[in-house]
Amino acid sequence: MKMIGLKQPAKPFPLHTDVGVLKWRLQSTDESLVPLLINCWPSEAGDGSCDVNIEYELAHTNLELIDVNITIPLP
Repeated sequence: MKMIGLKQPAKPFPLHTDVGVLKWRLQSTDESLVPLLINCWPSEAGDGSCDVNIEYELAHTNLELIDVNITIPLP
């Protein structure tokens, strides 16, 4: 049986904390394999804040996006 879990199962699962239990990456120079294209343009506003424009595009129309979250960390 295959299971996803913490690296150290003896430790308790941390509550109220973001924990990555599954990560994947694709190492290739072939951009046609990427399912979701994301472009981000941060720009400074005159009052010391920052405006961020994000463009995302589903590269493969045979796929469906379900429950996708794009998170922008703030300093």
